[in-house]
Amino acid sequence: MKKSIVAVSILTGIVMLCTGCVDLGNNNTDPPVRAFVVGPEIPGNGGEVSGDARETEHAFIPENSGIWVFKMTMGGDGGVSLEIVFPDDSIVKTDGYHSAYLLEGSTYKIIAGVWTYTAGNKNSYVLTVSPAEPIPDVGGEFHIDRHTTYSFTPTRTGVWTFQTSNNGDTVPFININDRLRGIPGPYNNSGANGNNALITAEFEEGVAYSIELGFYLQQSGEFTLTVSPVEPPDDDGPI
Repeated sequence: MKKSIVAVSILTGIVMLCTGCVDLGNNNTDPPVRAFVVGPEIPGNGGEVSGDARETEHAFIPENSGIWVFKMTMGGDGGVSLEIVFPDDSIVKTDGYHSAYLLEGSTYKIIAGVWTYTAGNKNSYVLTVSPAEPIPDVGGEFHIDRHTTYSFTPTRTGVWTFQTSNNGDTVPFININDRLRGIPGPYNNSGANGNNALITAEFEEGVAYSIELGFYLQQSGEFTLTVSPVEPPDDDGPI
């Protein structure tokens, strides 16, 4: 009699366990699917598009390969977000300003997001897309008065210096970004010493680099950027 009771108890436990497994499987749910509003396509030579949806998808097929700049502004209180989906489905997410090297004829998905801090209000945005202004391969001086990005494609491999000056009380920064995704690379300086930024690094011939410039803590003001090559020492001169 005792053996029969034990057998029934074990069998009942197995049935209950298997039933639980089925229930757990049925409770699995897929992650929610993001719903985008399809916005106007961005012109291949750059331009402006706008919207007011929480997330809007814009297609962009650049006419030329190079460094492109994406900048969002909003029409009310709240905030913005920006995602760039590359042809290989990799994604870069930013807070509304980004630059990256894009290929001519490739399709990029630009997802612009906007929200408001005030319940019941609706925010809007303007997204501006433009090619980065080039820095001549001989260097030079440039007046900076806003968050901006230049492209730099040296004609020879060598060491170059990027230095800020005439900045007053503001603290400028320089970011030399990864040329493929625009993600900040190893050469970044936010003017920690003397409120000026200085980067000296080697650049490869024929490669387009993104040079992002602006003010630390979103300050406003102006400064001068000087770009110059570091010449190697003369073989016959002092080391």
